[in-house]
This record gives sequence, structure tokens and C-alpha cells, in this order.
Amino acid sequence: MSWRKSPRLTRAVDRYHVETHIVSTTNTDSWQTLFAQATANEGISFLFHAVSRGGKPFLFLPSDNRAAATALEIYPAQTWKARMAKAALGMMLRVGLRAGLQKTSLTISSTDPFAAFLRAAARVEPGEPFSFAVLTGNPLAPGRRYVFLLFNSASEPVAVVKAGATSRARELIAHETSLLSAFASARSGLPKLRGTCELDNLSAFTMDFIEGTSPGDDSVADLSKIFSSWVDVEKEITLGTTDAWGRLIEAYGSFDLPPGYNELQKLRVHPVLMHGDFAPWNMKVSAGRWTVLDWERGERVGIPAWDWFHFIVQPSVLVRRETTEATLARLENLFTTVEFRQYATQCGIAGAEWRLAYAYVDYCINVTRQTEGLKSLEALREAIRTRWTTAR
Repeated sequence: MSWRKSPRLTRAVDRYHVETHIVSTTNTDSWQTLFAQATANEGISFLFHAVSRGGKPFLFLPSDNRAAATALEIYPAQTWKARMAKAALGMMLRVGLRAGLQKTSLTISSTDPFAAFLRAAARVEPGEPFSFAVLTGNPLAPGRRYVFLLFNSASEPVAVVKAGATSRARELIAHETSLLSAFASARSGLPKLRGTCELDNLSAFTMDFIEGTSPGDDSVADLSKIFSSWVDVEKEITLGTTDAWGRLIEAYGSFDLPPGYNELQKLRVHPVLMHGDFAPWNMKVSAGRWTVLDWERGERVGIPAWDWFHFIVQPSVLVRRETTEATLARLENLFTTVEFRQYATQCGIAGAEWRLAYAYVDYCINVTRQTEGLKSLEALREAIRTRWTTAR
């Protein structure tokens, strides 16, 4: 069988749902169910204003204006329209405007253990006020998790908590916690794990709130430092023994593998710590310091350069929506830089750059099953194959 497989402020804010009402907290598939709830006379009450997308709330903001504007930091807007809307909403919140946002109330039991974990993470003593924002995960994902941004009594952001309740979500929390515990102090760019929480109904962990902005395209030197520190120079393996490569081969099933895959999987390389979704919206840069967030896809023994390709390809395809030729040119330019050539030599992939880039895009299509930008990725895969074969 063949291996081929098949701009005004108000206008920006109008992208969000405009109906205002009190949201029920009885939904069994919501972040509110992580808490033991109580009546107003028995517990601690919180008021939120929720931002919606497609008619469904996904970001819950605290009542304090400054804290609400800061809380937008946990929303990784990707497209330029989303970034514009996010900036416009931030401007409104700073001056106290919340028109069009849903009003949501929640009363939590004063003895709730998860609330106690959040309070401790916020470094707030019992009896002192504190608040939080919540970013909800994909409601269709079996591993849905929730990100809490915690504010102290002065409405300053101090910590982030990630929590999940389903079995898959708890597996992902455990995976990310394990990886951060093992590598945060030994590799550059990883956030420090501050604490964990295991309850009958949820798993969670906390880390410091990271300020900063997403990096730009002119970050080759900084990327080189991070990626070089993630190379395991003391270990040498064949590419085909990595879990990521195994998933790619498995995805083909009875289909013939692309030409060159048998040769590529025998390539001896130094494995790397691999993030799995190394995109600008998953990282923060402040005063020259990079912090890479969201490690649920992280792998201890990963494929060299795939994270670097992800950093180049995904913004080009998803954000800038560039032509295939433009994305290909970005990869070509990367391969000519001194920093990438040094990294390729360090990992043992020099001369295999285009083949690895092809396999990375193939992985996005057949394993990750990326739906957004799929046609662009398929066109890019073919362009890389042509570039790869003509270069031999």
C-alpha cells in the first residue's frame, strides 16, 4: 500500500459571548466540582466574571480589576485575532469595564481541602482574603485540566496551580509532576515545582507565577542555550528506540513507510529532553530568562530538533498563516545558522536535518493528529520531501 496518508476596542471584545447571567455550579464537568461547596452562611464566597468562546465560559476572572487584567496572562492567545481581543479586554478591565462578561458565583466550604491547598500556595493565612482566576481546559479532552492563578491579599499574582479530576487528567498531572521533579534543577528553562496535592477527587501541583512575554522569532541564540542543555551527551541511542518514533511507525499500520524511514530510525543520536509542544505561547521570557511551561507532553528520551522545528513551524502555520514556501524558508534559514549547526553536531543529526523535519511534520499529521492547519502541514510535508530528495 502507498505510504501517503490521507480595529476597534468594542469590535474586538464582541468576539466574546455577551450574555450576562449567573452560571450554575452544578455542572459535573466543571472546575467548580473540584471544591466541596456550601451555602453562603457556611462557606467562603467568590465572585467571577467569565469570558466565553463559542458560547461556553473558558476563563473565570476575579472581581478585583487589577487582578482580573493580570489573570489574562494565563490565557495563551495564539492567533492575531485572539491576541487583539485579549489586549482589548485587558484595557477594559483595567478601567473597571466588564460589559459582556458572564457573572459567576461560587461558595466553597471553609474546610475544603483543595481550597486549603490553594490558600497555602497563595501564601495567605486563614482568615485573610485571597482570590483566584481559572482557565479551563478543552471540555472534549478526556484529560481536561484547570489552571488556577492565585492572588494574595494584596491582589498580587503569586502562584499557579494545575489540577485535574478524571483518571486521564490525573495521569497527565502525575507525568508533568514527575518530569519537573526530575529535571527542573538540572536543565535550563523548566519551572520549579513547589508542591503537590493528592485528594480522592483530584490531583494538582503548584509552581510560582512566571511573569514575562512570549519570545519572538529572533531567538536563535537563546534557543540554542536551552536545547543544548537538554541534550544527554552521556547516552547514545538509535532514533528508532524512542517512544515518539515508535508512535510514528505504529500510526502507519499496514501502510508502507515513507522512503528513508528505515535508514533514519537506525541513526545514532544523543537523546534530548523533549517538551512536545515547544511553541512561543507555552513560554515566558523575562529579563532574558526563559521559562517553558506545560510539560504534559514532555519526554525524557526525545528526538533531537523536533522541539526546535515545532517552534518554527507552528507559529508560521497557525498564527501567521504563511505560505508553504515561507515556512520552508524559515526551516532553511534555521539550518544555516551557526547555533543550529553546532546543536546538530552535538546531537549527532548533522546531515539528517531535512529527514528529521519531514518526520516531525509527519508526526503532527499522523500521531498528534493536528486538525488546525492540517492542509498547510500536508503541503509542507511534501515540500520538505522534495527539498530532502533534491539535496541528496
